[in-house]
Amino acid sequence: MLQEKPHQELEAWKEAMNLGESIYRVVNVDPESGYSDLAEKIRSIALAIPLKIEAYVYDDGTCDNTLSEVISECQVLDT
Repeated sequence: MLQEKPHQELEAWKEAMNLGESIYRVVNVDPESGYSDLAEKIRSIALAIPLKIEAYVYDDGTCDNTLSEVISECQVLDT
């Protein structure tokens, strides 16, 4: 079984992940509409919030994940 990392135990991180995933699901714009760039920016910003919390937990400002890794994990929500 995988052990939770320190940031994953924080309620703020858990809520940020829930919020990010919810926004990722809701903000799904048809590329033909002309709003796809805006939708991708909103999705990226929403998913960056838990990464900021994770980076804060580590004193050196680093975190174990990158935004692209979190986005790729959430892309399964598109299916």
